Amino acid sequence: MRVLFVLPTLGVGGMERAATNLANIMVEEGIEVAFFLFAKTNHFYNLNNHIDIFEPQNNNSLLGNTKKILRYKKACKKWQPDAVISYGQTSNILAMIANLGTGKRLFISDRGNPIIYSEKMSHKVIRWFCSKYLAGIIQQSQKAKDVALKEMRCKNIAVIGNPILPLDDSLLSNAKRENIVVSVGRFISTKNFDLLIQWFSELPTDWKLVIVGGDFQYERCKELVTQLKMEERIQLVGKQSNVKDYLLKSKIFAFTSTSEGFPNVIGEALAAGLPVVSFDCMAGPSEMIANGYNGYLVEDFDKEGFCRSLLHLINNEEERQRMSKNAVESIKKFDSRLITKRTIDFVNNKEAAK
Repeated sequence: MRVLFVLPTLGVGGMERAATNLANIMVEEGIEVAFFLFAKTNHFYNLNNHIDIFEPQNNNSLLGNTKKILRYKKACKKWQPDAVISYGQTSNILAMIANLGTGKRLFISDRGNPIIYSEKMSHKVIRWFCSKYLAGIIQQSQKAKDVALKEMRCKNIAVIGNPILPLDDSLLSNAKRENIVVSVGRFISTKNFDLLIQWFSELPTDWKLVIVGGDFQYERCKELVTQLKMEERIQLVGKQSNVKDYLLKSKIFAFTSTSEGFPNVIGEALAAGLPVVSFDCMAGPSEMIANGYNGYLVEDFDKEGFCRSLLHLINNEEERQRMSKNAVESIKKFDSRLITKRTIDFVNNKEAAK
């Protein structure tokens, strides 16, 4: 079997991490895998050496998109995939157009907030028209599936969350944890790291907040920490490849994003034994967090509720320990090999994936 993944890039991001995890395991299972990328960037995640990469030049002009479509058709003709899996709303539109006339079985997987694509009429029309020719759709949550059923003509839709790599029991049992609340993500407006910093600075605790990640608002948030005179208690450590080490060093995970599809970082935090305090945004967190079992779901922008939940966990070790054990157990249903099998079964039209 040959599977071609279509992505914007292989840079930093949850979508890219999920795709590379799936691809690497597929190769281990004897499946041939290749990536077709719509833009040229540095590759952040490790890929198996047996994975081919078709990488066009970075060009977002109309002519560039035309070239990307033609190069996709050429790649399909050369590599002859049995199934194509495209990730991301914008990439999916290009992939659906490019796939017309190729005879290839195309599956799309929308990432991020499931209502975003329905807000742009031009995208909505293209998706509605081209979705008739899809082999299937992979959604990360039931909410996303409900949206797709209304917006798309293809009704062969599976709900399959992202693959979460489990941690060895020895890593969990030997973790040297400190009084740290950790968060991970890109410094963009929807992650609301400025709010997290402000709210944490007001908590009556000597615990530390560590935020891993970078991007547009990183420097602005650094300045906010300085303005609040919180350099000793709040640390922004930038982009890191060893995120797992930060998770294993911490005791609680905080998440203030308001736009998600299926946040990998929550799954990875739970796998590392961290109870999670998260905004209950449109889709994603509620797929993994059971309120009061392995964390707390709080209404978006509810400062009082968020801070109360965070303080409760900070001040109650017994509760943290209980939720920590539940966290590790709860995320097993998203084990990377199980999710990979479900994905393979779905693209092979096996009933078990639905």
